[in-house]
Amino acid sequence: MILISEALETIKKHVVTLSTEKIDLAESIGRVLAENTFADMDLPPFNRSQMDSLAVRAKRY
Repeated sequence: MILISEALETIKKHVVTLSTEKIDLAESIGRVLAENTFADMDLPPFNRSQMDSLAVRAKRY
């Protein structure tokens, strides 16, 4: 087994950094973002459950 630091160095030697380009959103299918994106506001602008439902479990007698 090799040390983690050695493994990381081996990976860094073999990784190729890709260039970036700006393209239209319609052409972006199958692509990877070059940087993280963040929303500048919440939508909807209030807390909301993904599922608006209620589950009840009862024992029948």
